[in-house]
Amino acid sequence: MQRRHLSPDAANRAIGMLEAGARQVDVAQMLNVSQSVASRLSNRYQETGSVIERQRQGRPRATTIGEDRLLIREARRNPRSHCTLLRQELLHATGTSVTPRTVLNRIKETELRCRRPLRTVPLTHEHKRARLAWCEERLNWQNEWSTVMFTDESRIGLYSDRRTVRVWRAPGRRVDDRYVQEVHPFKGGTIMVWGGIFLGGRTELYVCERNMTSQIYEADIIDDIVDNYRYNLEPHFRFLDDN
Repeated sequence: MQRRHLSPDAANRAIGMLEAGARQVDVAQMLNVSQSVASRLSNRYQETGSVIERQRQGRPRATTIGEDRLLIREARRNPRSHCTLLRQELLHATGTSVTPRTVLNRIKETELRCRRPLRTVPLTHEHKRARLAWCEERLNWQNEWSTVMFTDESRIGLYSDRRTVRVWRAPGRRVDDRYVQEVHPFKGGTIMVWGGIFLGGRTELYVCERNMTSQIYEADIIDDIVDNYRYNLEPHFRFLDDN
């Protein structure tokens, strides 16, 4: 297999052979490299007088290590800050002016990534404590889950919230409170849908375009839908309804 590079000693040998009148193809064959390697070596020696390839000099870094740390610290402190805002923070703190793209490149060098926040409804501490207590009571359930039908309804807004929000967060931190966006939906017209799931199946989807009343819930959902599935989950059928 041919080599792609020559050591300084081998390069000097090649130049000696070339100056002695050897052909590039013969030199390349003797040193087990391609002819293009010998050709580049000959051209470089004629132009610079050296067999050492010059290291390419890239564009100087626009920010210092300290300024990089400032950008990352601000992104962690305020996950919802966008690149333009972080650029302004850097300019105000250090006087260094960079582009938003440079800010993005610095943040991408860390574990932080730009993601959409997890959207949830507002939960009080009482809500959270009640949910945790419910889970702890059923921590050791195994076969019991095969007799449970989980049901819930969802109200769908006819006017969507198109606001685009982004946060800087590390992998595995999606449900942390500071990366969650609470939303208050249903500011326009809505319809309500209801459905249930159980081990190995699901109910049909019920769509209610009216206001859900106890009479409608009992007649259309409990009597008409739930009773058709409960016999598959007997004798210890458990109907789990939201709240």
